[in-house]
Amino acid sequence: MNRHHIKSFIFTAMFSGVFYLSAPAASQVIQLAAADKEPDYTSQQAWQGGMQSGEGNFMANCVTCHGPQGKGDGVLADSLDVKPRDLTNKSIMASRTDEYLFKVIKHGGVSVGLSDSMPLWGTTFSDVEINNIIEYIRTRICECKYNGKK
Repeated sequence: MNRHHIKSFIFTAMFSGVFYLSAPAASQVIQLAAADKEPDYTSQQAWQGGMQSGEGNFMANCVTCHGPQGKGDGVLADSLDVKPRDLTNKSIMASRTDEYLFKVIKHGGVSVGLSDSMPLWGTTFSDVEINNIIEYIRTRICECKYNGKK
């Protein structure tokens, strides 16, 4: 049963008043529903690396502006003068070196000619923690590396 069939089945079942799924089908519905959800940045899994992990620090400090998936849609995003960077945008993120990202995080957006809405985090994070955040962004959010093109 694919995603389209499951959604059609649920829609039909809801309006017909009949809602019975076999155990395997119910399991598939639950898995697909869970896959559509944003990550829970309050979950134990998000914090299993602790505050030294890039994920833990991202979830604790960056999601309010960048959002839990890094799309620039955090709860504070609409209150800022400049929308936070969509960290899932592979073409932009692949054009930025790790050194550039490090400078933005450590010294703030102003340090590279961007908005002061991106605060400096150098007094909050160690250099190792900043590098861990960059690694988390590269491997789990944009899923990209620097491509050598600006």
